Amino acid sequence: MLQDRRVAEAELNSLLNRKPGSPLGMPARESPVALTISLEELIQSAASEAPSIRREQKMVERGSLAVDLARKQFRPDYAVSAGYFNMGRMPDMFQLRLDISLPLYSSRKQAPALHEQAHKLEEARRNYESAGQTLEFRIREAYEQAATSYKLLKLYEDTLLPQSGLSTDSSLTSYEAGTADFLSVLTNLMSKVDLEERYHEEMLAYWSAVIKLEEITGLQLLH
Repeated sequence: MLQDRRVAEAELNSLLNRKPGSPLGMPARESPVALTISLEELIQSAASEAPSIRREQKMVERGSLAVDLARKQFRPDYAVSAGYFNMGRMPDMFQLRLDISLPLYSSRKQAPALHEQAHKLEEARRNYESAGQTLEFRIREAYEQAATSYKLLKLYEDTLLPQSGLSTDSSLTSYEAGTADFLSVLTNLMSKVDLEERYHEEMLAYWSAVIKLEEITGLQLLH
């Protein structure tokens, strides 16, 4: 147990960029804060703010631009240039030049290039749709986990832990008065410890789900 605690403290100091062995203090016990944003609002906001969606959207935009550029290769291109020449004692000279390039080999060069870029664009669009579906599934999963953990935490705080504390205190008082045996006190105490352990495990599950939501959506939820 002591070794596990030291390892955890070392990991926390490393994450906080502190010197090894720096004191961490006791964590404050705070009640969980309920999510104020609804699931539908979270999904809607994540559709435009989520890093994974924005990345795939950029890929679609890049693919669309590449297709447009490939299509332009089928059209004749031209360049106009002009020049002025000072001939000294002779009359000045002016030059106007028009260069036109014709896509004579479009069937062998431009067409395969356009087909390739169109295929990449279609793949980018499929990835974008898949990313949206995956994002919504992950949001729903984490949101339900956070909501369930929050309800359980409130149940522990409002009912189970207070009742367990009263039972432990009552059995201890009865034991001191000689009306209860030590086994009853020990049983109630172990039950209280077990409930507190489950409470902290549920607290960990709650915050893990909230952090996961923030990571997936790119939004700040409870800060």
